[in-house]
Amino acid sequence: MNNHPRLPSWLKLHLNHGHNFNNIKRVLTEKGINTICYSANCPNKGECFSDNELTFLILGETCTRNCKYCNVKKAGSEKLGINENEIPKIVEVCKELNLKYIVITSVTRDDLPDGGADQFVKIVEGAKKAIPDIKIELL
Repeated sequence: MNNHPRLPSWLKLHLNHGHNFNNIKRVLTEKGINTICYSANCPNKGECFSDNELTFLILGETCTRNCKYCNVKKAGSEKLGINENEIPKIVEVCKELNLKYIVITSVTRDDLPDGGADQFVKIVEGAKKAIPDIKIELL
């Protein structure tokens, strides 16, 4: 038996899964692209996807740090590489979804001498070359 009164309507969060949500989810799955939206279980992905925006997670989906506040998978003893196919796949996703604005973030890669900075540069250059008008935010 529930002794708690129902929450008032103004306190309830209504998830926004607009028309873009399923399409974006399908394209990301088909291309095998990581997003922080899924890797970190972001509660706002419905809103972002509905606005045709997303945040790419580059350099894999496994982080070399163990931050207590983050839901991203933590690395064990496995060797982590860099997926060179990530660059053209992200460009394909941007074109297929007609994205005008993207955010790029990454897992922490303490195992790389540059922390993955070169991959950020390659993705920005590849996206700008393929889609000159795209706006890119780096986190």
